[in-house]
Amino acid sequence: MTFLYRPSGPMKWLLNKVQSTENWSLIGSISPEERSLSVLSELSKTNSLENAELIRVEPADRVINQYREGYVKKLNQCEKKTKKLAGKKYDVVSMDLLCRENILVENSQKALSSCTTNLIIDITSLPKRFFFPLISLAIKSKKHQNIVVTYSSPKQYGQVLAEDPLPWRPLPMFGAVPPKQDSGLKLLIGVGYQPLQLNEIFSGLRFNSENVELYLPFPSVHPGFSKNWEFILQIKKELGELKLDSIQRIPTTNVSLAFERLLSSGHLKTFLIV
Repeated sequence: MTFLYRPSGPMKWLLNKVQSTENWSLIGSISPEERSLSVLSELSKTNSLENAELIRVEPADRVINQYREGYVKKLNQCEKKTKKLAGKKYDVVSMDLLCRENILVENSQKALSSCTTNLIIDITSLPKRFFFPLISLAIKSKKHQNIVVTYSSPKQYGQVLAEDPLPWRPLPMFGAVPPKQDSGLKLLIGVGYQPLQLNEIFSGLRFNSENVELYLPFPSVHPGFSKNWEFILQIKKELGELKLDSIQRIPTTNVSLAFERLLSSGHLKTFLIV
């Protein structure tokens, strides 16, 4: 499947640019976050929804979680709101956050098979280990003529974004084994808010500081800007001083342009950390 045109921008503007009379299929999530229903709400208001395949991500059974009860309560509330918005045009599949890769892929394929040629994948509240393989499968499929990926920004973030992270491992369907020694490959790091256990990567692999680039979202607003630079300082503590041009600014909301920046770097055989 070849993309001749890959625009980005507000959803209303973007969908109006697509020359199609068909309604849209949506793959999204049932989440404690209210913003996870933003796209579904908009499609329902404009009567543009063909059907919705929603993934309810349950707390992992094998991890002790002090927030489990409140989390599940929020999930149930979100599912009730979903019924009001979508009526009978939706299906929900429940999956454990840390479910096996084959289960994740099978459920993703089932969801995609139920969708029309116009497809929206809303990654707002989907974990990366869910939406990376989902988008990969959608792109490889010859069924979908138009694929739009959406993300709803929050009004603000809470104080605790994540805790007790698991050890780093490849995302499902992206399981290449990284090199154990310095091989001259380039390390690209998407600067976020929390490095979590990124230091495990540095302790297990060898990267020359000359071959490290940090992708800094710009422009950013407080407190995101401050958190980004705290992230960079922690990286410098692990790797030492970096080159002056190692920090590359990328557009915060223009995903297409950021992707082009990555491709134009010429490092297709790169060990990439997002």
